[in-house]
Amino acid sequence: MDRVPRPSASLEETRTRVVDTLSERFAQDQLTLDRFERLVEAAQKAQSAADLAALLEDGRPGAPAGAERGAPPVPATAQAPAPADSPWSAPAKEQAAVAVFGEARREGYWTPPAAAAKAVAVVGSVVLDYRDARVAQGDLAVFAVTFLGSVEIVVPPGWNVECNVSAVFGSVDRRAPFAATAPDAAAPTLHVRGVAVFGSVEIHHRHSGETKRDAKRRLRQEKRERKRLAKRGRKL
Repeated sequence: MDRVPRPSASLEETRTRVVDTLSERFAQDQLTLDRFERLVEAAQKAQSAADLAALLEDGRPGAPAGAERGAPPVPATAQAPAPADSPWSAPAKEQAAVAVFGEARREGYWTPPAAAAKAVAVVGSVVLDYRDARVAQGDLAVFAVTFLGSVEIVVPPGWNVECNVSAVFGSVDRRAPFAATAPDAAAPTLHVRGVAVFGSVEIHHRHSGETKRDAKRRLRQEKRERKRLAKRGRKL
């Protein structure tokens, strides 16, 4: 069986630079999420610098949608707009946390955007901590994109979280809270959408000021308490 040749180091460097550029364009609203996902996935499969250069050209601002697949441009009138009440409709104001070979954090008393926030991590990490954020009523949305990086999202216990993140040789860790911290119907709902390419997206529920270790300890105590109550109920 013929062996598939491994990409050269220079090709891998070119691939990383292309993904970096695409990530910057996505963070600056020059690419839609769906198109960004397709281009990054195609970049991972590219076997030559020419293929990568073509993807970068197809992902330039103003390029026709679908050019990276050779498909004809889709007329704007044929693209169905998102419903007015959809969390993915075009927001009036956005914020972007971008980490390229570094770290970006949004925590403490910050004000999330009313419609959507972007978290882009390229060989870096992004943390969005909503525990002490000044949050208005209504739903919130996050576009999370990672390439050889990580995005961690921390919300208070009781928040509702809907996660629709795709993993391409990556991981998505959405740990549902225990019964003691079940979602509250009156609490905000955070819609998380995006893609993890050779990276990770993690969503955790923690109290304000609570560390990961404190949260694990609290959850273990809650689990033991539930077992104790269940055992006591069987005896009664």
